[in-house]
Amino acid sequence: MSYHFIDIPKFVPVESYHTAIDRMVKHLLSTGIVKGVYQVGGITSPGISDIDLYVVFENDISSLANPVKDLSYPDNYLFTHRLFGTCEENAVKLEQFTFFSKYNFLGGNESALLNYSASEEETSILKHQIALEYLIKAWYSNAIGMEFGTVKLRNLLLHAKAIKLDLEFLGIREGNLVSNIAEILEVRSAWFQKPASAKTLTRLVKEYDAGLAEEIRNAISRFGFFVPDNANFQLSKRIDLRTLEQLQLIRNGLLLPNALTRLSGKLFKMQNKLNSFSVGIPISKNNIPPILLERQRQMKTAFAYNHAHLPGFLCTGHGMNIFDKEN
Repeated sequence: MSYHFIDIPKFVPVESYHTAIDRMVKHLLSTGIVKGVYQVGGITSPGISDIDLYVVFENDISSLANPVKDLSYPDNYLFTHRLFGTCEENAVKLEQFTFFSKYNFLGGNESALLNYSASEEETSILKHQIALEYLIKAWYSNAIGMEFGTVKLRNLLLHAKAIKLDLEFLGIREGNLVSNIAEILEVRSAWFQKPASAKTLTRLVKEYDAGLAEEIRNAISRFGFFVPDNANFQLSKRIDLRTLEQLQLIRNGLLLPNALTRLSGKLFKMQNKLNSFSVGIPISKNNIPPILLERQRQMKTAFAYNHAHLPGFLCTGHGMNIFDKEN
């Protein structure tokens, strides 16, 4: 089966990124409720890379604003999701549970975002769990696209670099997925000079699916995958998480012919509404390491704060949404 590729990258000069960042930082600081603004990640592939900003707000404030909601091109292409941001009280506690690692301070007043105290053993446990969450999210997102016969290309190219870091967190330095990610990154780096063919991309998507599934199974058998009973098992409106002995994706609904959904955006959106998915994973709900329970508590607290006070911002980065019950 060949796939229909959408969300094709558009070249945007790096200067446009810097202009968009400067404009956003100036706006954020002008509100009078922002303590500091940071950039996480970089711009390694203009036209494919997105912009991730982390905004630290003053404590005890509220704002309904979503700064990326009404942006025009190219800014709305560069900011692909809501900005990260929460109050300083939460921000200084979250880095040990997210591993953004590098914050490029852009303006305002700095906060002690890297001042945390997880032990080496706790950090190892956290890295294994967090990497698995991102790998699982990448797997089922890609698998759903394959079910529908439609793959978001920029999303694939954009997240390959992050998957490489997740594999490092798990100590995986060779194998099918490592080779696949390396090839996807080669496609990414050369995209605007020599775009890969649909045949090559289709092969890479299939190898990506198989490689992710293989490494997820291996990592769960080595480290376990922990989700407490009080977690959120409704990952999104139409995707839920289930405890099963084997990794699998279960689709429920009506699958329209690919020939129709490729021709009509309305039919493609309708197909999304006509289907729901269950993500089956071997989950451990007992003997959960204390540091993961603390992460669950801190993340749920931050999500609750943002829902009440900063609904236009993501409190921090995360893979699977097992913390937030208000999708």
